[in-house]
Amino acid sequence: MKKILIILLCFCSYSLLAQQRVIHGNVLDAKTGESVVGAYIFGEKSAAGSISNAYGFYSITFPADEAVFCCSMLGYELFKDTLPQTSNGTVTIRLNPIDYKLQDVVIYAPYQNHAGFHHLSASQIKRLPTMGGEPDLMKTLQFLPGVMSGNDGANNLSVRGGSQWQNLVLLDEAVVYNPNHSLSFFSVFNSDAVKQVDLYKAYIPLAYGGRLSSVMDIHMNEGNNKQLGIKGGVGLLASRLMVEGPIVKEKISFMVSGRYGYPGEVANFLSNIETIGNDIQQLNGADIGFYDINAKVNAILNNKNRLFISFYNSKDRFKSAAFIDDYLMNWGNTTGTLRWNSTFNDKLNVNTTFCMSNYFYDYTQLADGQNYKWKSDMQSYALRNDWDYYFSNRVRIKSGINIEYFTTKPGEIDKATESSNILPYVMESRQSLETVIYSELQLTMNPLWRIIGGIRLAGNYSYANTLLKEKLYLNPEPRFELQFVPDKTTTYSLSGIVTTQNMHLLSNSSIGIPSDIWVPANEKLKPSSAYQISAGYKKQLSNNQYTFSAEGYYKNMQNIVDYKDNANIFMNNKIEEQLEKGWADSYGIEFYLSKNHGPLTGWVSYTLSKATNHIKTVNNGKGYAPVYDRPHDLKLFGTYQISSKWWASSTLTLRSGMNVTMPISHYVYQGSAFYEYTERNGYRAPMFRQLDIAFTYRPEIKNRWQSEWVFGVMNVLNRKNVFSMYAGRDRLLLGKSGAYKMYLHGIMPSISYNFKF
Repeated sequence: MKKILIILLCFCSYSLLAQQRVIHGNVLDAKTGESVVGAYIFGEKSAAGSISNAYGFYSITFPADEAVFCCSMLGYELFKDTLPQTSNGTVTIRLNPIDYKLQDVVIYAPYQNHAGFHHLSASQIKRLPTMGGEPDLMKTLQFLPGVMSGNDGANNLSVRGGSQWQNLVLLDEAVVYNPNHSLSFFSVFNSDAVKQVDLYKAYIPLAYGGRLSSVMDIHMNEGNNKQLGIKGGVGLLASRLMVEGPIVKEKISFMVSGRYGYPGEVANFLSNIETIGNDIQQLNGADIGFYDINAKVNAILNNKNRLFISFYNSKDRFKSAAFIDDYLMNWGNTTGTLRWNSTFNDKLNVNTTFCMSNYFYDYTQLADGQNYKWKSDMQSYALRNDWDYYFSNRVRIKSGINIEYFTTKPGEIDKATESSNILPYVMESRQSLETVIYSELQLTMNPLWRIIGGIRLAGNYSYANTLLKEKLYLNPEPRFELQFVPDKTTTYSLSGIVTTQNMHLLSNSSIGIPSDIWVPANEKLKPSSAYQISAGYKKQLSNNQYTFSAEGYYKNMQNIVDYKDNANIFMNNKIEEQLEKGWADSYGIEFYLSKNHGPLTGWVSYTLSKATNHIKTVNNGKGYAPVYDRPHDLKLFGTYQISSKWWASSTLTLRSGMNVTMPISHYVYQGSAFYEYTERNGYRAPMFRQLDIAFTYRPEIKNRWQSEWVFGVMNVLNRKNVFSMYAGRDRLLLGKSGAYKMYLHGIMPSISYNFKF
């Protein structure tokens, strides 16, 4: 009898499997041929669902009686097609973009987003008013909850109480070590070359690691494989041009973009205008400029294999007496990515990537007869292999391995001129090798519950040199997210993650200047680690016209480092001995409300938070607030379509001021002034307030030529927001002292012209 039951059970199981069929393929933009990430594929009758992955691949299992399947993605028309007659099949889904002026068709796509996840498209990035009318990815991210600037007006992002150096910034999977142009005033990402950016700050998928606070995964455009296209723009502070098109139509495409920035020339021109510039020192004589280049080739080898080659290069020069006397700074990034994406079978997608990153920075000091040049650089080389297996509609497994080699030369000093008395000196280089394996399970238990989780094991080996012994660290990183969906409009989430960071940036500034030093974990410097728990609520309102979310978090970070008081940091070969270790924690609650459709769209976000650092020998062992601790952060963004040709957009920011260390008194000794300071970061600057507006005019399209004029006004209220505060002696009267504040600009109009054909 038992044997009969077993045979019947096996037969029934086989019959059920036989009644199902698997459809797989890629989701593409019908107009450009580029991959569409995050599209929702489902059956019209059964509502079985799947999501296209980071490379546009999908796999979905349908019941035998399912006849029609669909694909939905915001910004595209709803796709419908008849399923193939065969049991299994390959279907390439081509989605047609829709005109946002038409009424949107919204399809419910369950479980599409992680908690604390935000997706921004290139069009969203370009909608925000920005300095000089230049679209800026990093500035756009600042308007999301839990994300703020370390220095007001700058691009150095702090996410949930972490420093800007604790954010992993990836461009086509390659690390970008310094994502800023012009001392953090602009980002290094040309908006024309960017396809999308994904920000993770609560649950971080296990494929990512190496930083404590967040992941910013930026994807370049893949290039139009249908037709040649050109787009660009001329603005007050920068000009840009991008060319894309097919090399072999619908098979191989390319994209090349370039941007050149000239803010120094504009600053010199505007330095004598009272409302622009600075009330301490004029910007006249500034030499500030940058360029960046993006290039990509995308080849469809066959139905199962695609090859991508990406390249990025940027360089900055910066000289301004308003910031640092007699300094000339240079820095730049170079990244390269070679990626092979392969569909092994109807359920398995494999991605193999080799990428490299190079970052250099130097400065020349000519003040006080010193005449020296200081420089440093670093390189990393990584090989990744990631497997994405769609076991069924309810079970998906992601696994992979990553090997990365890192080397850095912390500092080298040499003569800037022949008359210099500087003795050339080179600090000892540091190298490390990191090997990572991970596995992540996505399990939909039933229509109400879903769990995602797994473990990432990172091993970091630091090589020995004449100062340090070799050292191996093993860091397990378990992570999970639990989602409860009681109905189609409501989601509750709970997540817990562990992250580690094997790189330490030793900095005595909050904006990032070339005296900063990157050092990997070694015998005397342990990796940092973070433990974060988050709980969230998300609700779709009024037939998806509005989205509301609230999320609370607590994060604890161990083995963070800071300089000791009075540390000797310049060209110190034993720099690890000048550091003190400690811990930090942060907590807060984030609110977000967006209007998704109609003539008026936008969002408002508010974050209430607290961040505290604890370093044993700093501030007498008491906890102190880092520069980027901002208890209150309110941000509003809105876009309104006035007519078929005119759009208006505006942003408003109200934020607690940054923390600085300032004197509480001073005394004069032998004709010179000396200061007594507060505790570390014991003074909070005045509140940051800024209102920006922009108007966009788009004429009729003529012979594929699309253009627009953007008229903007930054800081409409002419608020003198603090960028930096410091105390100093008078250059001529050493006994005279004072406290000063620096602000970037008052009211600033701009005009830019953008085109596309």
